[in-house]
Amino acid sequence: AWTAAWFVIRDRTTRGLDAWLAAEAAGGREWTCHDRKVGGYPFRILVTCGRLTAQRGPVQADVGSLAAVAQVYAPRHVIAEIGGPLRATDGRTTIEGRWDVLDVSIRTSKEGVQRASLVMK
Repeated sequence: AWTAAWFVIRDRTTRGLDAWLAAEAAGGREWTCHDRKVGGYPFRILVTCGRLTAQRGPVQADVGSLAAVAQVYAPRHVIAEIGGPLRATDGRTTIEGRWDVLDVSIRTSKEGVQRASLVMK
């Protein structure tokens, strides 16, 4: 029964991500999660991207890999690790940022974000 439930949760997560990406695109913001995978069986939902790109008009930014995880019993607490470097450009100016560790923790509720933390080294 748990295996079937996990696959339902994974499917809902995938559909939720697709709906969010579509809503962002409708607002003029294109996000691309290259080589996206959704896994984490049996107790987590893990979303990974080989590279993450965001674009709005002429401004484009991309980072290395992304791994975001939530425990199935605490889906409103997401922890993510983002690989560098960051490259952002508007076609004229390019900015690059490098780090060894970039970790993000976000806890939400129905009312919105309760707590967000960022660690960068």
